[in-house]
Amino acid sequence: HVRVGLTLKREEVAEMAGVTKPAVYYHFDSKEGLYRAILGDAQLRLEALLTSERASTDLVRARVERLFLRVWALFERKKDAVRFINAVFWGPRQGAPPTDFTLLQKAFNSALERLIQDGMASGELRRADPADAAQALLALMSHSMDLALAYPRLSGGKAGLVRCLDL
Repeated sequence: HVRVGLTLKREEVAEMAGVTKPAVYYHFDSKEGLYRAILGDAQLRLEALLTSERASTDLVRARVERLFLRVWALFERKKDAVRFINAVFWGPRQGAPPTDFTLLQKAFNSALERLIQDGMASGELRRADPADAAQALLALMSHSMDLALAYPRLSGGKAGLVRCLDL
């Protein structure tokens, strides 16, 4: 489990990870280095998902749903990392490593906008501002994940996400 903020000591990180303290020192020169590794892992995984959907020729609806379900599966596997990233993102800026969270958001937004433009060009989706449509889809994903983290009993989970995407 990841404790909020960057207050963990390396020995606590080592104990939680089931490794020795020297192993943590060897791989991460600082708490900021550990934090950047968590962010970097999330970014690489998300970029791989986006790249795989760009190459698909399926209908846009299927591509969007598959992308969101794959992101949801990643979220399910990495909830502790998501909690940690959220704590840094929404927490006080002092003491937090400088991070440009917009890079990942822009990449996801751009990928969704391209999918939406493809759907409009093929006639599968009605005409709208692709940026607005992408923002609405991202809001759905974000809200679904936030509920799953903070209020699991109120969350519709993966099935709720699929139902809302189907709207």
